[in-house]
Amino acid sequence: MSKLNNELLLKIDEDRIYLTPFLSLPFDQTNILYQYLGFKKGLYWMVKIDDYNPALGVLNVQVIDYSPTDKDRFIKQRTDKIINQIIFAPMKWDLLSPQLWWHQQINLKPMLEYNESATKLLESTASLGHQQGFKGFSHLTTVDQVSAFRYTLELKIPFSNLLFKNGYVTFDYWVRELGINKTISFVVLNTEIIEAFEEVKEWFSKKLGKKRITVVAQLSVFKGQTDHTASSPDIEAINKSLIEEIKQERVMSICKAKNNETGQLLSLNSVLELTKITTGILQDTEQEVIEIIMKNGKVRNKAQIQYLANIRQTLNQKIKFTLYPYFGFLFTIEGIKHTHFVWEQRNSNATYVWSTYLDTTEPFFLIEREIKQICSSGRDVYKSSQRQNRNVDIVCFATFFHSKISKKPLESFESWKNKLENYLYKLG
Repeated sequence: MSKLNNELLLKIDEDRIYLTPFLSLPFDQTNILYQYLGFKKGLYWMVKIDDYNPALGVLNVQVIDYSPTDKDRFIKQRTDKIINQIIFAPMKWDLLSPQLWWHQQINLKPMLEYNESATKLLESTASLGHQQGFKGFSHLTTVDQVSAFRYTLELKIPFSNLLFKNGYVTFDYWVRELGINKTISFVVLNTEIIEAFEEVKEWFSKKLGKKRITVVAQLSVFKGQTDHTASSPDIEAINKSLIEEIKQERVMSICKAKNNETGQLLSLNSVLELTKITTGILQDTEQEVIEIIMKNGKVRNKAQIQYLANIRQTLNQKIKFTLYPYFGFLFTIEGIKHTHFVWEQRNSNATYVWSTYLDTTEPFFLIEREIKQICSSGRDVYKSSQRQNRNVDIVCFATFFHSKISKKPLESFESWKNKLENYLYKLG
């Protein structure tokens, strides 16, 4: 190589390209996509030198013989030139493939002949010699003449490695291609994504049916500077419709949730925290959450729950929730003399109403105690006990049954509503 020789015998061994017995480069200093192939042992290539850039130490070659017979000349090869990188022209797949013991052909397209991206790479590197062939090591190409090297990566990134931010997700990946050899932070844009999704990203994994997302990364190197972009069809799939589906599924999971304390009255925020639904994901009011529950699945006393939530619930208090063993809602109705607490369980047969004086301290504590008693002793036992030993702090207790609700739902609702309203009116 110290002479002006247009041909060179290369040896491929142990993930390195040998130019002489004493000079070799690792694959990551070439454009060979080594992560997608494995070479058999004892290989030699005869290459034609197209160009050499002494300023960068870049050698541009093309393989002209994949199985040369004269291998003895390799022992005599020497050079005093600096070689930092070898760029191979697109290779012939029918001649390359027999030399591989394993490969992923679909990922090798950028380095194969007649591939568009590989042809562009050849044209950009060949321009160093002005397409006049190798002019000897005395030929000098300035840095400004070097074109950008471009490469496409298809990555599989676990959801656990993603970081959700407002308007995008990001992840770190160690890049070896094009001799970059460093960790790059990739960004995939999506305006529907918010930072709160970080806490519940496993929901998207389950909904998409994937533990890893597919990312197409575009890399380019120009004058030693690396540029990169990334896109992902899986991240693009996180749209308003998918987010709404997930939100509704997670809201419905509330109905099956359990808390350590049976009969406990919980605020919506406490329920969301217990079921790991962040307020950033679910920004609805109690009434909107109830509406989602009413729309998904059959609820026999749907009309009663909607009436209490949307018409009778006071604006001065928030609706409370009970989870286990009876999933339901505690509504607050303010009267002239009394505050009425109405417990309506999903798919129940009756409505429970407790009334306290307006100035009763800690009324929710009193009602929670009554509900806990129902959960521990049963509804029938509780109703029987109220006829004899009612809590002195509770002015009145009453139940209103959902008669004929399955056969005549509208008639049943009107009858239930009239009885409830008459009762509340009389108590004041």
